Amino acid sequence: MNFRHRLWLFPVYFILFIGVALAKDAGDWGRWRGSNFDGTFEGDVFKGDFGLKIGWEKELGSGYSSIAVSSGKLITMFSDSTFDYVIALDVKSGEELWRYKIDSTYTGHTGSHNGPISTPAIEGNLVFALGPKGQFVALKLKNGKQVWSVNLPEGHSSVAPFYGFTTSPAVYGDHVFIETGGKDNNTISALNKKTGKIAWAAGADSINYQSPVIFEFEGETHLVCAGDKYLCGFNPENGETLWKYFHNTGVTAINPTYLGDGKIFFGVRGRRASTIRLQKNGDTYEAKEIWNTREQRGTWNPSVLQDSVLYGYSGRFLAAIHAGTGKRVWKSRPPGDGYAIIVDKHLVVLTRQGSIHISKAEPKGYQELAALQVFNGPAWTSPIFANGRIFARNLTTIAAIDIVPKEKATPSNIPIAATTPDAGKAPVGSKFAGFISELEQSDNQKEMIDKFMSEQKSFPVIEGKRYAHIIYRGDAEDVALGGDMLDFNIENQLHRVAGTDFFYYSVELEPDARVNYRLNLNLTQGGPDPLNKGEQIVSVFGPSSEIAMPDFQRPAHLQTPTGARGIVDSLNFESKILSNSRILHVYTPVGYKDSDNRYPVVYVNYGRQAIQNGLMLNTLDNVVGKTVEPMIAVLIEAPNSFAEYARGQRDQYAQMIAEEIVPTIDAKYRTHAEARYRAFMGGDEGGYAAIYTTFKHPGVFGLIGGQSTHLLGNGNGGDELRAIVNGSDMQDVRFYLEWSKYTYQSGRQQFSWRDLNKAFAENLIKKGYEVGSAEINQGWGWASWRTRTDKVLEAFYPIESAKK
Repeated sequence: MNFRHRLWLFPVYFILFIGVALAKDAGDWGRWRGSNFDGTFEGDVFKGDFGLKIGWEKELGSGYSSIAVSSGKLITMFSDSTFDYVIALDVKSGEELWRYKIDSTYTGHTGSHNGPISTPAIEGNLVFALGPKGQFVALKLKNGKQVWSVNLPEGHSSVAPFYGFTTSPAVYGDHVFIETGGKDNNTISALNKKTGKIAWAAGADSINYQSPVIFEFEGETHLVCAGDKYLCGFNPENGETLWKYFHNTGVTAINPTYLGDGKIFFGVRGRRASTIRLQKNGDTYEAKEIWNTREQRGTWNPSVLQDSVLYGYSGRFLAAIHAGTGKRVWKSRPPGDGYAIIVDKHLVVLTRQGSIHISKAEPKGYQELAALQVFNGPAWTSPIFANGRIFARNLTTIAAIDIVPKEKATPSNIPIAATTPDAGKAPVGSKFAGFISELEQSDNQKEMIDKFMSEQKSFPVIEGKRYAHIIYRGDAEDVALGGDMLDFNIENQLHRVAGTDFFYYSVELEPDARVNYRLNLNLTQGGPDPLNKGEQIVSVFGPSSEIAMPDFQRPAHLQTPTGARGIVDSLNFESKILSNSRILHVYTPVGYKDSDNRYPVVYVNYGRQAIQNGLMLNTLDNVVGKTVEPMIAVLIEAPNSFAEYARGQRDQYAQMIAEEIVPTIDAKYRTHAEARYRAFMGGDEGGYAAIYTTFKHPGVFGLIGGQSTHLLGNGNGGDELRAIVNGSDMQDVRFYLEWSKYTYQSGRQQFSWRDLNKAFAENLIKKGYEVGSAEINQGWGWASWRTRTDKVLEAFYPIESAKK
């Protein structure tokens, strides 16, 4: 299964939207990325021994908009799930001063949450704000009264990106600039800031998640606009094109940072970052790349410059690179994935997990000076600094964080598993702990390690029925573990025995447990354990290795069948409802062609993955006619599960299943065309789609199977599914639900597939449904789900049932 759709692996909608206007007050932060549109603040801020303390905190609705501050007012945007708003708060107290209803709520889809993304800009007594549906407004800073309003799609032929309009406005002179996109030479538009009337428009590039910036070079003002193919410089007065650079990276997010001397650094999510240099030749400019790097990429965080070093992210790791060459200066696991600005030559980082961290911005490495857990839920927005305070928000809450003397600070309470000294230590009293103790004190460490390694029959080393010891031996500065047994997006460092190249991490599991894990070497993205010679597993983390404890039984139903096999037809199916096509793999059992019998049917989401990663055709041939009644299986490919299963197109997908696919199968094959003989199943969002379809189209399916069903709320579909189920009086449906103990979870982001699935099953039972359920001591994904597909099918159509 492609896992990029997760909001916390996938999240494209968010925060790279650079808004600029030239601030008047050095204590203000009047737009996205601050007074100099570079994410920095100069001033004497951090003095002596200091710490952090929350000054005030306020609940808002959902949104990704960052924060602007001017004249004692804090401006941001949010949604209450009915409308999107611009809101003004008092900087000192957090008290609401006014709010402006910008439009009906932009509903989150395909992994996103409700609400605005763009960041307002403040210039003088005006606030400029763009809603995700394209409503662009100027408001009075004092009271929020509308000065003017324009609708970009209607008035300027603008084309909304997939997640709505996200660009943040920039102000210069008499104009406010916004990246509008479209085919009418309007990549960027200049509007009169007092009237909202178009002054000029230029560019023929499409835009998505980019915003304009402004800088001075060679005595001219350059308005820089990043589109999907070009980086362009315009004269802000008249829209004249000064220069153009073809980057051709496609639909992405580009974050220009001006380095001075005509040099512009821009990172491209998932690809290389580059620096170009402008060279003036007479009256024209030439833009050429001078270096590129992979040392800062795969991030939504715009890089920030301090003393010829660029600080930013490389994937989940904070990284510093030389601004002149792109070469790595350092790379750090702490403080975790997030968003960085620079204040008084210090890095201020808000992590995705909602914690604030302060470190000096210096070439010798990350050295944390203060930290504070501010939010309980995930954060997707850069912090700001204004009026002597750090201001930050997550999806639902905004806070002011004070910098105070250390003795007045709130003690750091950040539960980062990777920094827990005892995590993964050899269990007290175990044989392995004894070996580690002897090794630490030995004068012949290499010989001891050589002997230990040669004695092992396999890796990880399994001790008794409870302990697994993950081993790495080799030249490495940093080795870390990620896997089902840890929280999502958390990596725990292996313990290195001092003076050796021997690393280890011990875990305690149930005797029948089976989990996936990966090793990350030297702050890379990681991969399978090189010592583990077992099967490589497809997991949420990428190619992984497996730990199988002694009592875990390899399922016989996954083995290649030895007898006669069923027949699989691959049908090209065209959907009028979704206006797309997909392959239906239809399995008919042994004996189907030679009989006149009618058969029950199971419909399976993620059909291709179920075949390739779930080995489901093996399962069908091994159980059908033996423990499962002869049946037909329809394995439905998922060309766009990202949208179709649990989010924006879930209603169309459910309609397609009920009104197009089921009638097609009933017409072409000898099925029992009744709900009690139709089952629908899937893992994760495939399970969601099965349940959603059943309740949206009563009478089509009578049996539902879900494995680690996606039930996450807050814009991800789970709340809607629970509401549909709770509001239904349909009873003639049977469920079989499974979930794993070592499943997709995050204590810091407050979600757990285990808890969500367990609560959902308990609620169904309370409502009177017949529910079979099981919690298994395994992890998340196909390697676990496939071990139990026989149980799901046996719950649907046990061989003992009477033939109809």
